[in-house]
Amino acid sequence: MDEYWFRVHALYQPFDPTGSTPLPPAKKFVLFRAYLDFFDYQIALLEMFPRKAGREGRGPRIIPFIPGPADEVNDALCATRQQELDDYLRRLCCLNHTTARYVLEHNLTREFLALKPGDFERDTEPQYDCMVDVGWYEPSEEPVPV
Repeated sequence: MDEYWFRVHALYQPFDPTGSTPLPPAKKFVLFRAYLDFFDYQIALLEMFPRKAGREGRGPRIIPFIPGPADEVNDALCATRQQELDDYLRRLCCLNHTTARYVLEHNLTREFLALKPGDFERDTEPQYDCMVDVGWYEPSEEPVPV
């Protein structure tokens, strides 16, 4: 299709809306996105959150950088881009531990990570250890949705 696609493995662990302590089943997603999908998402984020993009006010930029599109794409560039996009997504997820968590909860992010044709999901066991490791779940406390 004259385009390189990047595979994103994502885990979604919902919380029970009734507030019960046990976590419901998680979902594992495999998403396929072209580089331009990432770039369009980035541009939309920068426009939606100019302060977090470092364009307004005196605060630092907290939305991670992503390299611009290239005129010519080849396997070597895509291998580099794969690492850059992986780093980008990891840095973006780190916003969850800041006051800018709302960037991750915004509809732009939800739409970018929503299932599209060719993507797939499967149910998996609740991810207690994973959620505790990243500080999003404390088994002795009431769950807080993320």
